[in-house]
Amino acid sequence: MEISRDRYLNQIISYMWDGQVKVITGIRRCGKSYLLFELFRKHLLSQGVPADHIITIALDLAKDIQYRSPLVMAQYVRSQVEQSDDQFYLFVDEIQMSDEVSNPYNADGKKITFYDALNDLKSMRNLDVYVIGSNSKMLSNDILTEFRGRSDEIHVHPLSFAEYYSVVGGDKQDAFDNFAFFGGMPLVLSRPNDEAKMKYLKDLFTEVYIKDIVERKKNKARRCTVGYFRLALFLYRFFNQPHQSCKYSKHEAKTNQ
Repeated sequence: MEISRDRYLNQIISYMWDGQVKVITGIRRCGKSYLLFELFRKHLLSQGVPADHIITIALDLAKDIQYRSPLVMAQYVRSQVEQSDDQFYLFVDEIQMSDEVSNPYNADGKKITFYDALNDLKSMRNLDVYVIGSNSKMLSNDILTEFRGRSDEIHVHPLSFAEYYSVVGGDKQDAFDNFAFFGGMPLVLSRPNDEAKMKYLKDLFTEVYIKDIVERKKNKARRCTVGYFRLALFLYRFFNQPHQSCKYSKHEAKTNQ
């Protein structure tokens, strides 16, 4: 199942080789990794870019854990690129998982972060850099502040109805009713039934978004967590109540049992 995300893909393409770090942001599970590692990679391959000229690093995977050190990552990428005149592309996923490390030349100095590594790598004329970041540790304002005009931000949202319908097809009104109820998170499309979709969305909300809010505001976590949760639950029920569809009533009945 391929989901067309031409709006964001064309935005990335328009920024190619502009000397900036391309930073793809957005809420968790909205399709950022799919956009870069699947759709944009497919575009590059279709344009004749050799697969081994696309360097991919996923910092949430054990196989790439050594690259959480910004110094190790920068050294590795340079070893792949600097001895060649060819053009290379670097994709880094979950960049916010990068560690801060001590300066080997000044142990008491400022720690080295992924911002330092990316600024170093973007100086290479034959390397185009793309990174993905999301959650409490890396928000859009953080990126803009740290890079100060040295990055392009592509902010990705969940699926629009047009994107959603391009996958599900069928009766447009039925499709819209489902979209309005379940929303546009891409993985909802892979769930086999309504109950599985509801469970996925509930888990996403409680296990991901609430935790990110708490992590971001950890100094106030104990007193704000319940408040955030109650507010979100109130808004969810408030905006869904006017519809009172049969589907909604069934889900509410199951939830309240």
